[in-house]
Amino acid sequence: MKQWCAIIGIIFLITGMFGCASRVEKRLYHEPMNTIQREFYDVQVMYESRKLKETIELGEAFIAKYQRDILTVAVKYYIAISYQKIGRKDKAEMLFQDIKRTNPEDDWGKLATVGLAELKESRT
Repeated sequence: MKQWCAIIGIIFLITGMFGCASRVEKRLYHEPMNTIQREFYDVQVMYESRKLKETIELGEAFIAKYQRDILTVAVKYYIAISYQKIGRKDKAEMLFQDIKRTNPEDDWGKLATVGLAELKESRT
């Protein structure tokens, strides 16, 4: 009898831990709070899904609509990487240079510098 009680206790403990983990996971995920964040999230999802042409289309629409938003530099980076991956190195280079020029000291500028170096290396 004691063994059955111990087994049932372990089962409840394990199922309780998984239930708790799923609740914690749900709390860590935050839905976008506004239209700008939703549209940025859409660009990000397209890029992560390797839908590069869709990333470029949504990204360019985002930039046209939200030119001065702080997320625009991240969208430009997603577009530049997408152009690089589909072989449009001229467009990628133009965007990387723009990111580097407008954000020379932050991480986006550093990532753009790396992107430019990769483009230069691929041409040699």
